[in-house]
Amino acid sequence: MSVSPKDTAIFDPSHYPRTYEVALGWKLFLIPSGILFTLAGIGAIVFLLLSHFNNTNVPVWAIVFLGALSAAFAGMGAYAALSVLLYRVTLTADGIEVVELFRRRQLSFREIHGLRRVRTQQGPPTIVLVPNDTKAKKLKISLVLKRDRDFEEWCARLTDLDHQELHQSERQLAQTLYQDLMPHERSARIKRLRLVAKWINGATFVVCIAALGLPDYGHVVTGTLLALPWVAVWMVSRFQPLYRFGAKRNDTHPDLTAPLMIPGLVLAVRAMTDVHTLDWQAPLMLACVGGIALGGSALRVDPWFRQQHWAALLMGLFICAYGYGAGLELNALADSTLPNVYATQVLGKRVSRGKSSTFYLRVAPWGPVTEAADVTVSAGRYQATRIGDRVCVFLGSGVFRIPWFQIRDCPDNLVVRVPPR
Repeated sequence: MSVSPKDTAIFDPSHYPRTYEVALGWKLFLIPSGILFTLAGIGAIVFLLLSHFNNTNVPVWAIVFLGALSAAFAGMGAYAALSVLLYRVTLTADGIEVVELFRRRQLSFREIHGLRRVRTQQGPPTIVLVPNDTKAKKLKISLVLKRDRDFEEWCARLTDLDHQELHQSERQLAQTLYQDLMPHERSARIKRLRLVAKWINGATFVVCIAALGLPDYGHVVTGTLLALPWVAVWMVSRFQPLYRFGAKRNDTHPDLTAPLMIPGLVLAVRAMTDVHTLDWQAPLMLACVGGIALGGSALRVDPWFRQQHWAALLMGLFICAYGYGAGLELNALADSTLPNVYATQVLGKRVSRGKSSTFYLRVAPWGPVTEAADVTVSAGRYQATRIGDRVCVFLGSGVFRIPWFQIRDCPDNLVVRVPPR
């Protein structure tokens, strides 16, 4: 790899070799955490063994399974603590050596094609050294090290692949878009279209948050969620090749993946909470049909997206959520027939808590449902309803001929309609 005169002037080979260890702050955090995990895993194993001896009714397979999980938990903690103690990175004037718990790896400077910087929300940043040999494994360096200026100067000699890809992407846009315009006009138009993409992405998150937390008067929010993915497809088609789906991290093409995918996920959550069906086959068919329609449209309008086979397949699975949520919402909202109304009683309430909370009302048998069952409801409905209250189930035929039902307040002048025998 060639070194520029600027880098040669900065880089001083006499400062090397230099060895870097994990910084004290990271040691004080990671080592106690690893020890705590190890002790917790060992404690769980001891607890399982004592429970087995005191209660022989516990199945052996359960003891073995939970013991294996506890052992893995303890092993991960011990590995983390020991890794922090043994982790070393040694830089020389013409290479690098990384020492970890169970391996040691070296790369000469001439074997390195360039570096990337990866930032994650779950841990410290990482430098990835990419070898010239495409079949060779990349070398990752966790930036928990106590670094200095010599470390940064050593890295500065390598090609910044992130910056290189960004520059190539910008040059590609300049060479392919609006060649009939003057350079300043072309730049101004691309800038405006980038701003439009930012507004669309921002509006997507705002609408999705509103859909999960605010009442939907006039179904404005639901209608916006239904339209956003198709707006994204139209924009990618209309301004091809500027906009893309699934753009890479260092791609200057504005990415419209958010309005393509996220509204469907929110619609699916709303449908599971607000609109219910009497069987699962029809909603599954809606998910497949809607996913194929939207995903196929996205693939058709974006040639670059068609080349990303694994990304397209993964996004296609998420897009099926749009077919499910949009199909059930439209099936109920566009149903012009008068629903049958069945009065029933709330027998119980419960909340399932995890990354999000799901609220259930247990209602007595009603209409075609012959047994008491749990029904998911919104947080507002759950809080406003007490055990023993009378609620009404509205059962509609559905615009797609998929029977749907919702739990609502009973009308003041309730006229219970039953289907003809």
